[in-house]
Amino acid sequence: MHWAVLLSIPLTAAAVGLATRALIVVLLFKPRKFLGVGPLGWYGAVPRSAGKLAAVNADLLTGRMLTTQQLFADVDPQRLFAEVEQPLLRTIDTVAHETLAKHHPTVWEALPLFVQDMVVKRLQAAAPWIVRELVDRLRGHADWVVDIRDIVLRRLSDPNRMSRLIRAMTIADLRRSSVVALGAGLLAGVVEAAVLAVVPWKLLLPVFGAAVAVSACWVAAEWIFRPRRPHTVGRLLLRGPFHRRRAAITKIYAGLVAEEVLTPAVLLDALANGVERRQARAVLEDIVDELVDEQVRALRTLVSATIGTDQLPAMKRTAAARALENLPYTARPAHRYLGEAMAVQRRVSYGLAELTDAEFELLARPALQSARWALTVIVAVAGAAVGAIQMMLPLT
Repeated sequence: MHWAVLLSIPLTAAAVGLATRALIVVLLFKPRKFLGVGPLGWYGAVPRSAGKLAAVNADLLTGRMLTTQQLFADVDPQRLFAEVEQPLLRTIDTVAHETLAKHHPTVWEALPLFVQDMVVKRLQAAAPWIVRELVDRLRGHADWVVDIRDIVLRRLSDPNRMSRLIRAMTIADLRRSSVVALGAGLLAGVVEAAVLAVVPWKLLLPVFGAAVAVSACWVAAEWIFRPRRPHTVGRLLLRGPFHRRRAAITKIYAGLVAEEVLTPAVLLDALANGVERRQARAVLEDIVDELVDEQVRALRTLVSATIGTDQLPAMKRTAAARALENLPYTARPAHRYLGEAMAVQRRVSYGLAELTDAEFELLARPALQSARWALTVIVAVAGAAVGAIQMMLPLT
């Protein structure tokens, strides 16, 4: 084999390692939607695996970092009432009028306005008690009424959100890994040239091309996470960059969870419309039951003379259902305070600090290994194609 070809092999192998690794980085995240015809095409590995990756993150978050009780542990009922007082009073007024008008339209409309106002104002006077009872019951039965694992699973199953999270955590290391792939390709190319100098069989070029591409990309991928623990070689400290950047990655991950996954708005919507909304309604029904019973005792004569007590159970259920539907609106002014009280970013950061190195890797490693075999085939074909082009050069 001509000496010019042998000398070009290490440089070509380095270029193959760099190019194929850069190709993998692109194919991990793009395209965000399937691009192709029928079964032939490609869908970014991370967006395509968003559901599976979300399950891994949901298990980590709810199993090792955060509990539902912790989210409500520091919520102060008095401060919360101060934030939601006006919308809560309006909600009580609306729910009372709608419930009574629904179950006793004729009687309710026939009552003088001052009597209607008296009934509503008595209910509104119990607003601080309602907030206190709701917070206490959320603290005591948080897991029963809010499934934060389901929330995390649904929010992170969004391909765009999952792609942004993984990219933000790993893009710096992925870019550096391309340089590692270049070095690994160069080293593999030297070995390839030495073998071909002894065995000048040009059909080995595509084989070596595929092997160089795969090995360079494999070394670059492992370099991101290995070694897990710090190792010193002379004055050189060796540790996988993902672990070296643990503090920065923790900030990115906890920030996105706090800003886009477990926000007050999302949690309140889950209370009203989530998988555990029946349990949430049951909690509100208990509160409404106590509230209405207290008012019935105080207004025994008025109740007996007008609406009676036969339909009270149905009225309580209607009131609880309407109150739950209005919960996201009622609590909207308290979003900022709830965000401070729940302190999701701080709690998740503390939880991440408690993870072992192997557990910490699960934040990103499964994502970077998604569609691993498909990507391996792609880079192998690309490397073999370069080798085939070398084989057809007249100098061989």
